[in-house]
Amino acid sequence: MAAMTDLANPAAAVTAGYSKTQINRGTAGAQVRNPPLQYVTIFEKMMVGEPGCGASIVRAVGESSVDAATADTNALAILNGQRTFRYGKGANQHAGALPANAAFQHTVDVT
Repeated sequence: MAAMTDLANPAAAVTAGYSKTQINRGTAGAQVRNPPLQYVTIFEKMMVGEPGCGASIVRAVGESSVDAATADTNALAILNGQRTFRYGKGANQHAGALPANAAFQHTVDVT
């Protein structure tokens, strides 16, 4: 199997099958105490699951008060961290963070 690598940019995440949702909450104004960050990006995808397990959704959310591109970058960093934990890198390739506990080899961005 090819080595698992991080997704380089938001377009690569979409190409890998993740849906991308962007939200602009607008400015809350001075009257709101501790307003939420204005820009939100969500990457999500339904994974088929390991044999004998049900499907699940992988979701990564990034927020920013600066702009939508920064929210994209934050969400992508979170997604890449989740993918590294799930699939592993190097000696743990495709077996996840605890390869000794898994007799199953993941297919990247599918299971």
